[in-house]
Amino acid sequence: MTRTLWYAESEDGTGFRDDERGVDMSVADVRGVVMGGAMVKIVDRNTGQDCTSAILTQIIRHGEPGEGKNWAGGFREKLGEAVDGAGTVWKQASSQFDILSGKQLLSLVEERLEAQSRYNDILATKLDEALERLSTVEKALAELSRGMGR
Repeated sequence: MTRTLWYAESEDGTGFRDDERGVDMSVADVRGVVMGGAMVKIVDRNTGQDCTSAILTQIIRHGEPGEGKNWAGGFREKLGEAVDGAGTVWKQASSQFDILSGKQLLSLVEERLEAQSRYNDILATKLDEALERLSTVEKALAELSRGMGR
């Protein structure tokens, strides 16, 4: 569920309001909500426009006075962890790439086709030899038949 926060600039820098819960919020409060994993939508109270990305970008870049760099650093650290995790997944997946890509399967099929081709050549040679022997036997039988028929 997305939590809607209203934003209006204020002198003290709080500027956020959660009407659903009836509370005013500071930048640190919004940061806490986002870091807690909640989905938020930030709407400009004056214009009604969604300004979520602009506000969250400002919080990431600047945060609260004296805290912005720490929070941005934490965000960068989390982003770095995500990139490292993606690298780990890539390494594990790439070690299985041949299997996933079918390269090994193609190689096996080519190997079997080559063996089948050799078998077909041998079979054709043996069949030719057998036909020649049959022809020789038929000729010999024909000669014997003629010799007995006289």
